[in-house]
Amino acid sequence: MPNKYEMIFPDLNNEALNDQYEMFIKKANDIWDEFTTGKSRKPNAEKQQVEAQKRKELDLQKRKEKREKDRKDKEKAKEKAQKAKEE
Repeated sequence: MPNKYEMIFPDLNNEALNDQYEMFIKKANDIWDEFTTGKSRKPNAEKQQVEAQKRKELDLQKRKEKREKDRKDKEKAKEKAQKAKEE
């Protein structure tokens, strides 16, 4: 019997869901810290947010580089196949 709740989990292929998941986790941690210690981590949160953005940009750059490399490798393989076919 399905319920009205949606399972939230990290998805390697969906950056939007991952961002939403990270936001939920961060907010839950902030609420828990506020509840248990009475302290807020606002100054650290900004620093963590900047670091997360840098990691995200670096990851995006690596993905682009990998896609470009894969595309070039495919082109080279295709050229080799054509040369072999011509011979």
